[in-house]
Amino acid sequence: MSYVFGIVVLGVVVLVHEFGHFIAARAFGIRVEKFSIGFGPVLLSHRVGDTLYALSAIPLGGYVKMAGEHPEERHVEAPDEFLAKHWAQRFVVVVAGPLMNLVLAVVANCLVGIVGYQVSTPPSRVDTVGPEAAQVGFAPGDHIVGVGGRSVDTWHAFLTEIEAAEAGRPLPVQIDRSGTPAEVVLPADRATAIAAELAPRAEPIVGEVAPGMPAYQANLKRGDRILSVGGIPVETWDGMRELINARPDEDLELVFEREGQPLKTRIRTLAQEDEGGKKIGIIGITLPSVTVTLPPGEALKAGMEQTWAMVKATYRGFLDLVSEPRQAVRQVAGPITIAQIAGDSVVGAPGVLLIRIAFISIALGALNLLPIPILDGGHAFLFLIEGLRGSPVPLQAQLAFQKVGLVVIGGLVVFSLVNDSLRLVERVRSHHDLQEQVPDTGSP
Repeated sequence: MSYVFGIVVLGVVVLVHEFGHFIAARAFGIRVEKFSIGFGPVLLSHRVGDTLYALSAIPLGGYVKMAGEHPEERHVEAPDEFLAKHWAQRFVVVVAGPLMNLVLAVVANCLVGIVGYQVSTPPSRVDTVGPEAAQVGFAPGDHIVGVGGRSVDTWHAFLTEIEAAEAGRPLPVQIDRSGTPAEVVLPADRATAIAAELAPRAEPIVGEVAPGMPAYQANLKRGDRILSVGGIPVETWDGMRELINARPDEDLELVFEREGQPLKTRIRTLAQEDEGGKKIGIIGITLPSVTVTLPPGEALKAGMEQTWAMVKATYRGFLDLVSEPRQAVRQVAGPITIAQIAGDSVVGAPGVLLIRIAFISIALGALNLLPIPILDGGHAFLFLIEGLRGSPVPLQAQLAFQKVGLVVIGGLVVFSLVNDSLRLVERVRSHHDLQEQVPDTGSP
């Protein structure tokens, strides 16, 4: 069922893309001969005016067939054909699909704040203390129980109360220090800065597991408690993270506890650049979380910022394919993994599904805007050249350009499907290995 849901989500994202082409074509008076939901054999169809609307058997998106799209189909006397239009209008039509993907991502990301998004919830117990925080009285091990008289029980609640506190007044923070009540007063103009110097003491318990990432392939699950990384025992989330971060693109043995049973697995970290450009290892897990909502205005702002961050991350990933292919190829995903990611999100919180829809939509739109032949970006590139030179690119050059694109995209499709298959095999093998470690109790 996860894959069924995933196919539906993927189909919707691609359908939105094709709808962008459709409405742009109609806006410029281009005759649309067919608008199909899905591919392959037609199951249902209905003609409205010049357009045949069809529901096809393979639900992986859809396509728009415009009149006179290809030189051999063009009739010089037909002004409503694609190639009869000005190059700028054709440019808009081909980029309208990726732009609709961007619109979908913005809408989805803005809705996340309204329906709720996940925020990690370590307890409000202090692990490390910066110099200014130590100076005002905080110490490792302090349990923060209140801010300004309002009780808090998670780190997120603590930070939320700090942000909501009245400006210009000292802010008392109530703590429990080894069973003894105490209070630390934050200066009026430094409360947020001092709070940022504190780090929570979180246990190494798995919250979310990102589909397709190394932890997912190793069958880690929500609630698993990490006991050791590479043979080194861990007691805190930060201690575990430091060990994993220090081993980018390396094999690690993880020992973890699940329902009281110690298990072990091998996992290969992914290498990723941190904010300072340093390579760190990641496996794709987060702390346990709770759902948080935002007012509409804040949700809109956060959604726009999140969309821009996703766009930058997507194109950075494309650059990594060129600059660091060995590491990047491990992250190339095809339709199987994408459907898996989308499907797993359906059974989670609504905000998770919306974030995944936004991510998939941006990935699809960004890929299509690349100047690769047969993709939208390739067509747009040819139309730009036509505008600069004042006449269409010669047909033979276009055909050669398209052949290169077929090879590139065909190779990418094959490679992504192989990658997806290897991920499935790895996950099944890991599941089998974990099952063998569970003792047989003799119960049915």
